[in-house]
Amino acid sequence: MESKVRRFIKYQNRKIYDKDNGTYTTMETLISVVHGGADIEVVDDRTGEDVTVKILARVLYDMSRVNNNSFSGAELCRIIRKAPAPGARLKRPRKAKRLAEVDGGRGTGDGKAA
Repeated sequence: MESKVRRFIKYQNRKIYDKDNGTYTTMETLISVVHGGADIEVVDDRTGEDVTVKILARVLYDMSRVNNNSFSGAELCRIIRKAPAPGARLKRPRKAKRLAEVDGGRGTGDGKAA
């Protein structure tokens, strides 16, 4: 039997709306839904982007902060191995990105336009 997919909308104010129940919900509710056997789909209201993986990664992070023994290192390694291999580098730090925007991408950080 195929599990039901529960649909949620993530708003810019970080609120998550449960389309099936017509109410705002919490991360704890998302955890309960997944524990109950349902799959979830979370879509960004503004962009229409499927942000399910980002939300579930956040859930894992929050769970590990509350209970350091939530997951073993081996379990997390298996999850990472199943993900597509990253490119040469991961997303650059926000500070470096802001500096590049300020100096026109020259990398000088002097704040002068290119």
